[in-house]
Amino acid sequence: MLIEISPTMYGIREIAKCNTKKKVVQKAEEIYGLRFYAGLIVSLLYVFFILVFLSEKPNLLTGLSFSLYIFAYGTFSDWLHKGLENFKGVALASLTQSVVIIPLIVGFISNDEYIELAALIWSVSFVVFSLVLYVLQKKIVGEFIYPNIKIDKWWGIIKDSYHFPLNGLLGMAYQYIPIFLLSYFSTMKEVGSFALMNKLAFAFCGVAYYVPSVLYPRLSRAFNEEKNQFKKLQFNLLLVMVVASAVFLIVAYLGRSYFLSYFGSVKYPGLDKVYSIFSLLVVTYLIRFSFNIPLLAMGMQSTISRQMSYASIITIICGLPLVYSSAVVGAGYAILMGGVFIMLHSIFSFIRIQKGIDGKVEGAKV
Repeated sequence: MLIEISPTMYGIREIAKCNTKKKVVQKAEEIYGLRFYAGLIVSLLYVFFILVFLSEKPNLLTGLSFSLYIFAYGTFSDWLHKGLENFKGVALASLTQSVVIIPLIVGFISNDEYIELAALIWSVSFVVFSLVLYVLQKKIVGEFIYPNIKIDKWWGIIKDSYHFPLNGLLGMAYQYIPIFLLSYFSTMKEVGSFALMNKLAFAFCGVAYYVPSVLYPRLSRAFNEEKNQFKKLQFNLLLVMVVASAVFLIVAYLGRSYFLSYFGSVKYPGLDKVYSIFSLLVVTYLIRFSFNIPLLAMGMQSTISRQMSYASIITIICGLPLVYSSAVVGAGYAILMGGVFIMLHSIFSFIRIQKGIDGKVEGAKV
C-alpha cells in the first residue's frame, strides 16, 4: 500500500501521455525513483518488524523471504511497459516467472511444512519478473531507467495519485460491508453462501477488467492529443461491454441450474436467492468499466473516490434494514444498490465532464 503512493494506473497514464522518448525517460525516472525508495524503506521497516516481533524460526524465515518480494515490488516497472503498450514484454516477463516458480514448487514443495521455502521461491520468482521487465526497458526506451532522487517531483506525484490506492480501499470496503452486516443478523452458512457468490462475482469482474485496462494507455494518450479519437475509443469500449453483458446474462441464465447443483443448496443455503442478484451486479460492473477507465484516463480519479464513498454509505444505509429483514437476500440487494449507483454515477459524471471539455474546445475554436 505504501509503495502504491505512486500507483500502477497513474504510471501507465502519465507514460502514455508522453509523446517523445526523452519525456518518457524523464517521467519514468520520477515515478521509478519514488517507487524504488518507497520499496526500499518499506522492506527495511518490514525486516525490522520481523526481527523484533517474530522469534520462531519458520515465521522469521517466511517473513524475511517476503521482504525480498516487497523490495522487488518497488522496482516493478510493468506500468512503464503498459504505458507504452509493450504488452508482449509484460507477457514475456510473466512467462519467465512461471518457468521459474512452477518447477521449483513442484520439485521442492510437498506439504505445508515447507512454507518458508515456498515464500522464498515466490519472492525469488517475482524478483526474476521485475528483472526481466527492467532489462526490457532498454529495448522500448533506448536506455535503462535509474531511481534518481527528485523529491520536488515526488510530492507532485503523490498529490496527483493518492486517489488511486484510496479508490482500491473504498472498493474493498464496499465489497465487504454486506458480509460484515450479514455476520450479525444471519447464520454462518448464509454468510458462506453470500461470500461465495461475492468472491466469484468480483473474481469474474477482475478478469473482465483486463479488457478495458488494455485500452487505458491508448485512451490516456488520445485524451491528451486527440479528443475525437478518445471519444471513439470510449464508445467502442462501451459497445464491447454491452455485448459482453448480454453474453454474460445469457450464459448465467443457461448455467444457473448446473451452478446451483454443483455447489448444492444444503452446503450453501440461500445461494439460489442471490444468484440472479450477483449476475446483475456483474453487469453493472461491466458497464461502469466503460466509463470509469476513460474517467481515469482524463485524470478524474477524485470523481471515482467520491462515487465509491457514496456507494459504501448507500450500502450501509440500505443494508442495515434489508439484511435485518431479509438476511442473505437483503445483503444482495444492498450491494446491488451500491453497484447500480456506481454505474449511474460513472455514466453521468463522464457525460458531464465530456460536455464541459467539448464546450471548452468549441470556445477555443471560436
